[in-house]
Amino acid sequence: MSRATAIERVRDAQADWDNAIHAHEEVLPELTQFAARLRATSQASAKQAAAFEYAAETGLRALAKDPVTRHPPHELSPTANRPGDPQTWAQFDEAVRQWQDAWQSGSTATVAQALRRLATLTEILANEIDQFPRNTMEITTAASSDARGATGR
Repeated sequence: MSRATAIERVRDAQADWDNAIHAHEEVLPELTQFAARLRATSQASAKQAAAFEYAAETGLRALAKDPVTRHPPHELSPTANRPGDPQTWAQFDEAVRQWQDAWQSGSTATVAQALRRLATLTEILANEIDQFPRNTMEITTAASSDARGATGR
């Protein structure tokens, strides 16, 4: 066995390894359920926002400042593989930061406003994801056809 062959085999194996790991990183969650969870989050955020808006309207404008830092679940965090428009996700991440800050403000109106923004963005993301499977199937089908054509199968 030559040294050049060994290097070539290592590179080839590394490429296969990289492709296999990349496939794990790019796996999409079951999109229908993901969109439904986002929609449920949107509805819950809107309901909370309405409750805080009502509280502000009735004169309950101050909350005890909450020292807890809130974080979204992993599938909604920036380190997760989140399907959809990266710009919308960036807006979502900013809305989460505003939501965290709102709880520190002690203002029912500020909390309500932050929750409204989260409700809007999670609904937008759910709608984007509802459109995603169709696009994924088209891309996957086209890529498979191209690959079969290239290999002569």
